[in-house]
Amino acid sequence: LDHRSQNHSPKTIEWHTLALGNFAAFLEKQGVTCIEDIERVHVLSWLAHMGTEPGAKGKKLSERSVNCYARSMRAFCNWLEAEGYVQVAPSNHVKMPKVGRPLIRIIEFEEFERMLKACAPPHETGPITDINAARNRAILWVLWDTGIRLAELCDLRLVNFDRDKGTIIVHGKGNKERRIALGRNAQRSLLLYIDRYRPNRDRLIELGNPNEDHVFLSEGGFALTRRGIDMLFQRLRRRSDLPK
Repeated sequence: LDHRSQNHSPKTIEWHTLALGNFAAFLEKQGVTCIEDIERVHVLSWLAHMGTEPGAKGKKLSERSVNCYARSMRAFCNWLEAEGYVQVAPSNHVKMPKVGRPLIRIIEFEEFERMLKACAPPHETGPITDINAARNRAILWVLWDTGIRLAELCDLRLVNFDRDKGTIIVHGKGNKERRIALGRNAQRSLLLYIDRYRPNRDRLIELGNPNEDHVFLSEGGFALTRRGIDMLFQRLRRRSDLPK
């Protein structure tokens, strides 16, 4: 409620709900059901538990996930102290789990060109194939030219694209707005997709989503999600024979 009253993003609320739900479930198994009974040892036990036990999908949680859960727990404990629910935050003097910093592999232009060619799957033809290929090329060029986040790409609306100036407006973290110029190839690919291949209003009515204004749509006429784009990139990497 406190986060919602401050108009924090749904993603932030979802993150805290997931992390603190995990923490609460662990505490309940330890017989701790009252805020006042949470002690530092419970926090340490929970952190150790997450580092060894499988997560909801049966896989061991990554170091980054454990660290994210821990930061949510610490924020909650500090909030408990600030609001007067406890005298001292139970996370006091608890060190956050370390996270390794893997090197980011930068894609080379030759690899990028291979992904562009892979947008049209071999031995497949037809209107749907052409639509998906045009959309995927536009996605690749926009990401290559701008470096925007996947969440920003998914949230891109038709009104955010100024075709006269060749710019897009994206809303990043904290709902901060910024205008970004597109290169010639990105503009050309985006215009081709929007004007020729993106479903028009009549088609969207047939699909049951007449008011959809996101730029990049799935075959069903709905906005692409981050998960959808992740799956798209997995397919393109396989077709291009590129490492994950």
